[in-house]
Amino acid sequence: MSVGSAATFGRIAGLVLLLGRPALAQSGAGAGRPLVRLAVEGCGAERGEEIRRIVRVELHANLVEDDAPRENTTRVRVLCADGRAELAVDDPVTGKSLARAVDIDAAAPNSRARLVALAVAELVSASWTEIDTNPRPALRPAGPPPSPEAVIAARDEARTHMLGPPERSFRLLGIIGARAILGEAWLLGAGLRAAYGGGPHILGYHLDVSLEHGTEPVALGDVAIDTASIAASLLVHRELSQALNGHLGVGARAGYAWLSARASDPKAVLAGAVTGSWAGPLVSMGLVLRLPRALRAEVTAEGGYALLPLAGHVYGASDVGVQGGWLGGAIGFGVAP
Repeated sequence: MSVGSAATFGRIAGLVLLLGRPALAQSGAGAGRPLVRLAVEGCGAERGEEIRRIVRVELHANLVEDDAPRENTTRVRVLCADGRAELAVDDPVTGKSLARAVDIDAAAPNSRARLVALAVAELVSASWTEIDTNPRPALRPAGPPPSPEAVIAARDEARTHMLGPPERSFRLLGIIGARAILGEAWLLGAGLRAAYGGGPHILGYHLDVSLEHGTEPVALGDVAIDTASIAASLLVHRELSQALNGHLGVGARAGYAWLSARASDPKAVLAGAVTGSWAGPLVSMGLVLRLPRALRAEVTAEGGYALLPLAGHVYGASDVGVQGGWLGGAIGFGVAP
């Protein structure tokens, strides 16, 4: 590909990175933080305060006293005795009661509070995970039901412990893909994608830039097709599972192409080149997989039609270029920063 096409791609990629990050901050007014009542006994005043501080941070929870609504409050008791910490969780949000014993004598004295606090966070998260794994139990737990806000807060926190913060809806990925220009050539390429949406955000968008190359054989030689393009799509997302999100979208793709003919017999056939713009609407669908450590994987399929085509005339054959319909697919891997 020419130096000019690489420079064009660089300018387009810079524009995507500049515009891709959402301008509006995500709202923190969703379901709020889960309510936890934590009682620490026999661990010492200083160590007890440290346990409470770490649990509050790990669970992103509001630690409350007895006057909080009982049906919305996960109750935890920690009892330190004989070199052990006995943990008990009574959770009306899920109807579960859990218990665990932790050996703290084996740990260094200055790390025991953190060890106990992390064990508490794991045990509470294990209870809250049932909101996703068993959202409609056959028998409803006894007692008054928790509020929808309390259930959502606990569910989101459990997801955070497993997969990272659910509010990370912006993602940046490297992509590789293939595009078939119907009746013409196959193009292979790579690029960058900035995307937003998923989780609590139903609406989102894709912005991507791609460099692609392909060759179309003709009777007297072949035609090399190189193109740099940018696509923008408005997406509607649907959460399919705890880690998987699907989306459908409509948008447009526009690009600049270089068509270079190569004659099988240069002495007998005159070969030339054509350059120009092309553009057309598209529809797309895809799946986004949330992975640990804010990593993301994405698979997309795309179909479109070049309303503004670019084609080169080939003697004794049909015109060749970016014209008519196209079908493509891409896979991407990146992060949700």
